[in-house]
Amino acid sequence: MAETKKIISDYIQAGFPFLVVNSYEPERLEEQIVDEISALVTQMKDNIGMDDYSMDVHSWNCTKGVRNLSTGSAPTNPYIDPIALFDWFAGEDLGPRHILLIHNFHRMIGEDMSIIQSIINILPILKTSLRTIVFISPDMDLPIELERRATVIDHALPTSDEIKSEYTKMLKSYKMKMTDEEINSSVEVAKGLTMYEAEDAIALSIIRKHGVDPDIIYEIKSNMIRKNWDLEISSFNETLDDLKGLNNLKEFGREVLPHPMSKGILLLGVPGTGKSHFAKGLGKEIGLPTVSMSFGNMFDSLIGSSEGKIKRALNILDAMSPLLLFVDELEKDLAGARSSGETDSGVTLRVMKYFLTWMSDHDSRVPLIATANSIEGVPAEFLR
Repeated sequence: MAETKKIISDYIQAGFPFLVVNSYEPERLEEQIVDEISALVTQMKDNIGMDDYSMDVHSWNCTKGVRNLSTGSAPTNPYIDPIALFDWFAGEDLGPRHILLIHNFHRMIGEDMSIIQSIINILPILKTSLRTIVFISPDMDLPIELERRATVIDHALPTSDEIKSEYTKMLKSYKMKMTDEEINSSVEVAKGLTMYEAEDAIALSIIRKHGVDPDIIYEIKSNMIRKNWDLEISSFNETLDDLKGLNNLKEFGREVLPHPMSKGILLLGVPGTGKSHFAKGLGKEIGLPTVSMSFGNMFDSLIGSSEGKIKRALNILDAMSPLLLFVDELEKDLAGARSSGETDSGVTLRVMKYFLTWMSDHDSRVPLIATANSIEGVPAEFLR
C-alpha cells in the first residue's frame, strides 16, 4: 500500500478539491505533506522544465489563523473566522495550485449551515483553480451535505523504518550507542504507537535505564492502547503443555496460525473444555504477542462512535502486526446482530460487518483466535 503522503499527493495532483484525513498526528502529517509537495515541485521544474511551477501548503487552526508552511510567511489577515478563510482561499488573488490544511474542524462545523454552505460554494472554484482543502482531525463525522463531496483518507501510523530513524536520532542526541539488534527489538515493540508516543516511550527508557529497554516501551504501549482503544496486550501464563489432551488441535494450531495466509481459528465447545486456555497458550507457542479485544467494549452511546472505535482499533492491530488477536466468547458480544436494526439502530450489525470486511481484506499478519460456547450464537458470516 502506498504511503499516506503519496496518496494525498496523487489526489492533489488529480485536482481533488476536498480531502479529509483522519490523523492523531497532525504535525507529522503536515511535515510529510510539505516534504512530498516540495519534492513534486522540484520534479516538475527539473524533469519537465516547468520553471514557473509552484504549489504552496498553508495551515490553519482556530487560534493561529493561516501560516504558509512552504514559505514561512503569513497573510496580512490571519483569517481566524472560517467563512472569511474560505473566501480568501477561493479568491482570485491567491492564484492556482494551493493546499490548505485545516485542523480540528470537526469541533467547529457541527450543524452550522453557513459554514457547510460556504464549503459547498467554494468547491467548484477550487476544482478549476487546482486548490485543495484538507481537513485533519482524529475522527471527522461529516455533515450529510458534505459526505459525498469529500475523499476520506486514514493517516497510517509510523512504520518500523520511521520509528527506527527517530530512535537513532534520539540516541545520538543523548550521545548513546546501541546495537542494531537492540534498537530493532525496541522498534518492534513500539509498532502501533504514534510517533509522539514512541518518542515519549524511548525518552522514559533512556532516563530510567540509560538505554533502550523494550520492557519499558511495552509497558507504556500497553497502557496507551488499553486507555484509548479498548485493546489489551495480554501476558498470559498459560501454555499448551499445561493443557492435557487436544493433541490434534495443538498440532493444527502450530501448523496453521504461523502461515501468512491464515485468517484464524474458531474454537467451539461447552464451557470448561479448555478453549480459552488453548487460545491464551497458542500465542506464546508460536512466538506472537497476543492482543485481547472485546466487541462489547466497542459499543458507544453516541451515534457513529462504535463504528469509529472498531475501525481505529483494527488500524492499530494492523500497525502492530505480527500478532495474535484473541476474542473470548464471541457469540455473547455479537448476540444482538440478528435483531440489531430493531434494537440498536443497526450498530452491532455495522460493527460486525466492518470486522468481517477487515478479516477478509487485511493483508497484515493478524490471525484471529476466537472462542464460542455455542455455534447457534455465532453469526453465520463468521463460519465461512
